[in-house]
Amino acid sequence: MLSLSGRLSRRGALLRLAGGTAGLLAACSSPAPGAPTSAPTTAPTVVSQPAATTPPAAPAPTTQLGPTAAAAAPTAVTGVAASTRPPKKGGTLKIALNQEANTVDPHRSKDIAGTHIKGMLYSQLLKYGRDLQVQPDVAERYDNPDPTTWIFHLRQGVKFHDGVDLTADDVVASYQRILDPSIGSPVYVFIKGISSVTALDPSTVQFKLSAPQATFLPAIALAGQYIAQKAKIQANVDFETDMVGTGPFKFVSRTPGVETKVERNPDYFVQGLPYLDGITYTPIFDDSARMNALKSGDADLATYVTWAAMSEFDQYPQLALQSQKAGGYVQLDLKVDQPPLDNVKVRQAISYAIDRDALIKTATSGRGEPCYGGPIPSWMWAYDADIENMYRYNPDKARQLLQEAGAQGATIEFTTWPTDTELFGRPSVVVANYLKQVGLNAVLKPVSNAEWAQARAQGTYQALVNGNLYAIPDPDFVGTLWEKGSTITAATHFSDPQIDSWLQQARTVGDQAQRKALYDQVQARAMDEIPTVILFYREQGDGTQKDVQGYQFLASPGAFNTL
Repeated sequence: MLSLSGRLSRRGALLRLAGGTAGLLAACSSPAPGAPTSAPTTAPTVVSQPAATTPPAAPAPTTQLGPTAAAAAPTAVTGVAASTRPPKKGGTLKIALNQEANTVDPHRSKDIAGTHIKGMLYSQLLKYGRDLQVQPDVAERYDNPDPTTWIFHLRQGVKFHDGVDLTADDVVASYQRILDPSIGSPVYVFIKGISSVTALDPSTVQFKLSAPQATFLPAIALAGQYIAQKAKIQANVDFETDMVGTGPFKFVSRTPGVETKVERNPDYFVQGLPYLDGITYTPIFDDSARMNALKSGDADLATYVTWAAMSEFDQYPQLALQSQKAGGYVQLDLKVDQPPLDNVKVRQAISYAIDRDALIKTATSGRGEPCYGGPIPSWMWAYDADIENMYRYNPDKARQLLQEAGAQGATIEFTTWPTDTELFGRPSVVVANYLKQVGLNAVLKPVSNAEWAQARAQGTYQALVNGNLYAIPDPDFVGTLWEKGSTITAATHFSDPQIDSWLQQARTVGDQAQRKALYDQVQARAMDEIPTVILFYREQGDGTQKDVQGYQFLASPGAFNTL
């Protein structure tokens, strides 16, 4: 039996807002990306009550499968030293989000704003800490008696916000919902190998896998696997308004597009936490308005500091910036079943047509690194140098491919954020201009944030500049881009059975060299098919009042922001 008695960094850190009158402290959690994959023909078997057998005896300890790549990941965060005043309890933290949450359902498709909120209200079996290692949440230890069996032991005395005890049946019901392909869970792609989930007793849950999975433990810690009440799941409640979890904060109110309020959970299972009385989330989509709210003190924390604003923080002594390079990337998703994008030569031409170095300077104020190859970065063990420069800027090659495809003058419509927004709007403008230069009729269709999110989720676009984080600290994250049934491929309609097969094999073998060989094949084939054009690795960061402490920005799995 292995203990998971690591520090509870995601919710166990202090967040202080000192200065003036009251100080603020919080213990919280936050997002991580991911997406689903190939839908099975039948749903996995999920058992709420075990057969008449006794639980297996605790085996000898086995090696913990932590996120092996995490140590190599660039986790250094730039920022300004904060106040050293002693923490005080109380107060409300004001967070300015860069977008409205498109859902607060604990199991449906993720967005960063929604995960900010859900991470405060719900708990999971496991989570990621600040060091990107797996940490306990409601599961305090686990057994791994054989390669396809994982048994989790739950904490005692954990209560939902309405006073109901959390039991193994709630875990089973939650995973039954997560593993339903129709739900569209952002983590489905990483845990679809689960064949059954069984409540062995009220505090013990057994997971059976269809095959050994080298990435199971880090996958089960990804955000998006929140534990909801079995009774509410069975009653099919509206989780957009009925948000009862076991997290450090309780739901108070939500006015979509205006604000969401949560308050301290006095019965939170980590003694002494949280410190804050509450948190107010306000979506401020306009980049300038969001930064002005931070500068004026109307916000204590602002997400997605613009690339241009990052260089201004030294002018504001009351503010602190935390940013991280190489935490994710910006990409161009292409609808591969719509002309002219159904022709692979057109997709390849698009990739050759874009000068990523100039794109960085023009659209990101130099806050990024160009990517002319695959998405697996140089700091990750499965990096493939052979494809690093596969799509170097070559407009002549792009024109040649378009001519061969008979696609000169073809129209491609970009569904995009307003063109003056940094994250996806300005890159869309620059990319569209490059496509025009090689003979494509690139048309911009600016829409609201809500309309953009809907188009991305439903696949109602032809081309869309999008962003991704490394959903898991392992090269298996590429499944979010190319595996059938992921939230991205469900929208782009890309499907390649050979890629799916290689990805599944890579999850089941333990030898790193064998896994790398498989990921090399995946990347090479996907780069040939090019359903998604990787544009650049992005720098990303959040801004806070300098007296906000205990906060760590992490553009990383399961701990997108660690409070």
